[in-house]
Amino acid sequence: DKLTFTLGQFNTWYGYEVISPAGNFNYSVSYLFNAGPFSHTGLKLDYAASEDLSFMFAVTNPHGVTAGANPTNDYQLGFQTGYKGQYFNLAYGADGFGFTDVLYLDYTGGFDISESVFLGINAAYANSSDADAGYQGFALYLQNTFSDNFSLGFRPEFFTTTSGAGDANVSAFTLSGNYSLTDSLVIIPEVRYDTSDDGIVPFGKSVTGATLAAVYSF
Repeated sequence: DKLTFTLGQFNTWYGYEVISPAGNFNYSVSYLFNAGPFSHTGLKLDYAASEDLSFMFAVTNPHGVTAGANPTNDYQLGFQTGYKGQYFNLAYGADGFGFTDVLYLDYTGGFDISESVFLGINAAYANSSDADAGYQGFALYLQNTFSDNFSLGFRPEFFTTTSGAGDANVSAFTLSGNYSLTDSLVIIPEVRYDTSDDGIVPFGKSVTGATLAAVYSF
């Protein structure tokens, strides 16, 4: 009842947002999510020590290797510990893109501020001495439930890519509504503003986008 083994390809344990849009409040994804990793191929062990405390250990191929084969015989180690909905995540090793010493650290969690207001938190750091590069950043997920059918969420994010040649910064602010038409169908209107002085944002220093998405889960 407490121990689970997973062998094969599986979604990452790392980060706040997930691959499926049905699992995220916002429709667009954060820079932290885009920085990866996304999925792994290997073995992981999940242990539920209690209702509140859990541990995960993993040995996988480099996450950049998605074909199943591992011609370089380099590997990646993973660890997670969770306590009452707060998770510390770690991955270390080869990334599959030519570097063997990449360290990924991540905190994912959140708190109920009131019966209707939730604050999610994601903070992450990555670095490779071989690549002389990495990233760091954090995002907040402030969500208010107005009714059984409608919630509104705001995600401010601040993200930096680091390297020996210099750092580059970008900020993004996303306002998303979630309107549940049925138990399976959610309509997500969204407005997003990205800004950077370091060339990260396309078409200039800032960009504003609007999206109307329908997410159906089954």
